[in-house]
Amino acid sequence: MSVVVLQLGQGGNQYGLALFNALASSRGSPLPCEFFEESGSKGELPRARALLIDMEPKVVAAVTRKANGGAWKYDSRSCFTLDSGSGNNWAAGYCSNGATCREPVLEQIRLKVEKCDCFGGFLGIQSLAGGTGAGFGAYVLEALKDEYPSACIFSHSIWPFQSGEVVVQNYNVLLTLAKLHEVVDGIITVENESLVAACKKTLGIPSPSFVEMNSVGAHALASLLLPSFWRPIQASQASTCNSSQLRVRLLSDLAYALCAHPAYRMLTVYSTPQVRVESLDFTTFAWPSQLKQLKRIAYPVELEQVPGETRLAKSVQKSVASLLALRGPGAGTADVSMMREPSLYPSWCIDPLNVCANDKEIIKDGGLAVGMMSNCQGAILPASKALTRAYAMFYSKAYLHQYLKHGLDASFFEAAFATVEDVCHSYSIL
Repeated sequence: MSVVVLQLGQGGNQYGLALFNALASSRGSPLPCEFFEESGSKGELPRARALLIDMEPKVVAAVTRKANGGAWKYDSRSCFTLDSGSGNNWAAGYCSNGATCREPVLEQIRLKVEKCDCFGGFLGIQSLAGGTGAGFGAYVLEALKDEYPSACIFSHSIWPFQSGEVVVQNYNVLLTLAKLHEVVDGIITVENESLVAACKKTLGIPSPSFVEMNSVGAHALASLLLPSFWRPIQASQASTCNSSQLRVRLLSDLAYALCAHPAYRMLTVYSTPQVRVESLDFTTFAWPSQLKQLKRIAYPVELEQVPGETRLAKSVQKSVASLLALRGPGAGTADVSMMREPSLYPSWCIDPLNVCANDKEIIKDGGLAVGMMSNCQGAILPASKALTRAYAMFYSKAYLHQYLKHGLDASFFEAAFATVEDVCHSYSIL
């Protein structure tokens, strides 16, 4: 099922380029039709199913230029830019630019949808810190919910650095999260701090650039989005994955498997292997070791003291639901029982783990890769920190005048704070 990707703002466009590069780099496989469309002309490169949106033309032009000359390209007609910018102001993007640009943007989106043989939904890619990606991005996704009420809508949201990229980023984060929780089926989050840590500690990049960070995050997300087939959890009932099995439908199957409960929409992506590229040729791959590494990353443990007993390891977070994607030889029969331990999920969850697989490798010959999208408590800590800081700014009325002049009022902020508080509380009691 075809997915229309909306690259929103500077961060969304740069991350979107990395995602399409990751989707196109899968070894030994054609470009996934869910994300690429044939040009119709012999010898012309396939085009990404994407609409590039920004309030300034510079980034969109740079992203389009970088995509040329590879295995795919952007459609030069699938861009929407202005020369105004949003000034990192959520209200400017949502209220002012939203009302001005609604119809031309929806018309371009309609043209992309009409080119899909079987439309599967929208994937918005946006930063939570700025004005266009966060504010205008939230407006566009809300408009899509009105125009396409039965379509699945996911947002891939990029958390800003906690140290601060924009002075008003905590306002922007809270306002965006609150709006997204109302209108999208799932919010796939990625933290800049986590990407930096992966680049430094695992990949040996001492000072990672945004290009390198985006590449790491995009490859992790691509491991979930590339074609795969459903398989049983029990290895004894599993078999070789092929086209005769039920294929995972994007994005409806993700919504059904991960976001069935309306109170829980926050998703986090984890993946293995995390090794340096030059070390791949010397790495021995085995399913048990890959799954153990993934479990260590997704479910960190702490030691607790039990009176009269030895210290026990206890997972510090739980998941409402998880989708496990295995790629490589033997993916259809690998034992994944360690990811189904009852302690990883609330007692009220029924069948919280779903597994899909594809026997085709996506890295080196014979290499194994595991990705997991989990509806877990992982995104709540940064949300709680942003909420605390935004509250402090709000009660001191810091920078509020910048938002009020575009039409937001204090009640809009208070409603957003209440929504995010409810989300954090729902996850905290798992």
